[in-house]
Amino acid sequence: MDLQEYQQDDGSIRVTFDGKPLTCVVCGNERYHERGSLLNSRGTEFFGLAWAADKAKNYICTKCGYIFWFLF
Repeated sequence: MDLQEYQQDDGSIRVTFDGKPLTCVVCGNERYHERGSLLNSRGTEFFGLAWAADKAKNYICTKCGYIFWFLF
């Protein structure tokens, strides 16, 4: 899996996945904002181990708000 990000002048990013543009399945847009998320479970929260949870990268469509999740 090869994700590449390309910063745009307006602060958004374009993303390619294995050389193909990541296109929003809802509106067809190709610009996103990025954020990271922890995939916590009840167990990791209970034992105070949230820092050890799996991580995901999120790409949020700048037009409609649809969120893509990629596990890393």
